Amino acid sequence: MQRFTCVVALGLQIVLFTVHVPHAGADCVGDCGQDGEVTINELLTLVNIALGTAPVTACPQGDADGNGAITIDEILRAVGNALAGCAAVPTPTPQTACQSNTDCSASYPYCGPDGNCWTHPCSDVCSDGNGCCGGDYPHCGPNDTCWTQPCTNICSGNTACCGGDFPNCGPDGSCWSQPCTTLCSGGTSCCGGNFPYCGPDNNCWSQPCSTLCGDTCCGPGSQCMSNQTCSH
Repeated sequence: MQRFTCVVALGLQIVLFTVHVPHAGADCVGDCGQDGEVTINELLTLVNIALGTAPVTACPQGDADGNGAITIDEILRAVGNALAGCAAVPTPTPQTACQSNTDCSASYPYCGPDGNCWTHPCSDVCSDGNGCCGGDYPHCGPNDTCWTQPCTNICSGNTACCGGDFPNCGPDGSCWSQPCTTLCSGGTSCCGGNFPYCGPDNNCWSQPCSTLCGDTCCGPGSQCMSNQTCSH
């Protein structure tokens, strides 16, 4: 048996340098080390598995059909990969010209309104064409990001994006209808812009407000007078 193994090994080396064997393709049969190439030592491992002196677990990548054995055909495919090199596994690229999801591959299963296939549900192609949003995240935001609500302004920390009727980011990461820099007590309102001061009524005022006084609000150190004006 040892003599036979040596003869087979020598024969493989001769084949590697003298015979053209068709390349096996991207599956890279015989690449035991999964490093993108098939070496003579790996071919010898396949021979040993075929002879029964090594288990198939020594090189599962040689068992192309998964039947638990190494055949001559699989050894020849491995020789082909040793001669020509293993083909690189291509990076999936978006498919084009789809009319429905059935026209798309498993890597890009969703057909978009632009006729391209996308990795996620797509109903709205973003402005520069490099993103598409849909499903639970139907709204395009800056930089082709997708959001649950209309988005024109990504808030600090990238945890929220505001737009539509609530375009202003607040310090709490929420979106508000008006400029918001200061959350009022209770968190039900937020003040900013031309009305930056919270009042005791949770409304926003243009000046510091601590005491409501008719239609106005008096600031710290002021009192509400009987004529509903603030003392100074």
